[in-house]
Amino acid sequence: MALLNKIRDNDALSEKRLNGFTLVEMLIVLFIIGLIAGITVITMSNPRGALVNEAEKLAGRVIAARDNAILQSRPMALAYDASGYRFEQRRDGAWQPHADGPFAFTAWREETVVQRADGTDKRLIFDPVGLASADMQVVLTHGSDNVRIEIARNGEVRVGE
Repeated sequence: MALLNKIRDNDALSEKRLNGFTLVEMLIVLFIIGLIAGITVITMSNPRGALVNEAEKLAGRVIAARDNAILQSRPMALAYDASGYRFEQRRDGAWQPHADGPFAFTAWREETVVQRADGTDKRLIFDPVGLASADMQVVLTHGSDNVRIEIARNGEVRVGE
């Protein structure tokens, strides 16, 4: 009888082991779930990051235009509208747009809205010594995200909220 009870206890233990998960199995499942979650977060697009990148790209080109005005001793202008921005150079008494290179027309990213914070003219001119014609604040908006680009009269450019 004792032997029969011992066999039944061993069978009960075997059934318990078959009905649950081992620690190793649980850790493997958690690792796989964590890996999938990490990949999902990495591949998700960040519209705020794209808007900041667009603003920084514009700021970099504005700085390059200011430096170009100084190097060539010729005024350069930034002009923008709802479709994009471009840089122009004063030649033969008129503003001539750059057709290629970093100063060519660049379209805004889809659904980006641009506005000048103070509502004045949408052209900023850098003179041959690198000074801007006025202070300018441009706000890029995409959905509920905003990024401000500030251009000071001394030619400094800042990107922020």
